[in-house]
Amino acid sequence: MKESGYSWPVTELKLRYVKPGRLGQKIKVTAALREFELRLVIDYVITDAETGARLSKGHTIQVPVDMETEEMQFGAPPVLYRKLGFEP
Repeated sequence: MKESGYSWPVTELKLRYVKPGRLGQKIKVTAALREFELRLVIDYVITDAETGARLSKGHTIQVPVDMETEEMQFGAPPVLYRKLGFEP
């Protein structure tokens, strides 16, 4: 992030607990990028690594902020499109 000149602070977090995780339990976290044009929306699913039972699900919303000016950007910076293999 630092090299790109942009930070992506979390502006919203939604989490739904389905079952509790236990101390020492191995978990698997799966993340999927759902939206990236104006902001990042990333969906998460947390499951028990052994049984596959769902423990939690949720999403975060993150916005691009120019690290030099500290201003929020209204649209994804070109560097994100390049990293994802798209041209803006």
